[in-house]
Amino acid sequence: EKPLYGETGIITNNHEVLLTAPPWVLTGKVLSHPVATGKNQYLLDAGSVGQLVLRKAEKDDSMEPLGMKGRKRVFQILQEKGIPSVLRREWPVVADEHHIYWTCFLRGSRQGRVTEGTKSFLLLTLTLRDKENE
Repeated sequence: EKPLYGETGIITNNHEVLLTAPPWVLTGKVLSHPVATGKNQYLLDAGSVGQLVLRKAEKDDSMEPLGMKGRKRVFQILQEKGIPSVLRREWPVVADEHHIYWTCFLRGSRQGRVTEGTKSFLLLTLTLRDKENE
């Protein structure tokens, strides 16, 4: 899996780590209880995901969207959400070697979702890097 723009990092299960993929910055924070999330956030079961990467969506990517049966192509999700085709190839996704967990800002996956049995929660927050602070 190619990291977005050639930069990446790893989120570990014990502390907050940063993943950068210009212009995006993804932080992951492990929590002991669930929290409400904003549009730029996604909550995963920390114990059920692999080593996450932040990368851009690829043509053949598909995921298992929460709330529907089966798989769906990421580019189809982007198209249905009105994302212009020029932006689709740059769209960020959060994945490990097996699954795409989050088409950022738009759809989450059934994989890695929080359940009644979840003991630790991974709160992902995606923000645009502030160019002025570099």
